[in-house]
Amino acid sequence: MAVLATGFFVLGANHYDNMAVRRLHLLETVGDQDATVLADYNRFKTRRDMGLDMAYAAGGTAVAIGLAAAWLYYFDTPSADGVHVEPYASPTGGGAAISGRF
Repeated sequence: MAVLATGFFVLGANHYDNMAVRRLHLLETVGDQDATVLADYNRFKTRRDMGLDMAYAAGGTAVAIGLAAAWLYYFDTPSADGVHVEPYASPTGGGAAISGRF
């Protein structure tokens, strides 16, 4: 999920970067633009930067989850010897209790 979020934020940042580049091109080549073009340029740059920040955060989360999963997969040594299953019954029902170290 974190990987998908990273991709989503990268795509959003790319979109806003393209929008900012278009406004910058208008400001540099055409000249004498309305003040809203500069405001749009600054807003798109801010949104691009926020998207990149969120992509870094989501990507870092994905890496951390992946490293934790790899650590548990390769270094965990579970043993069924320490697990005890105790069945129980009562007049109204029954069940089982699992206890011990996993």
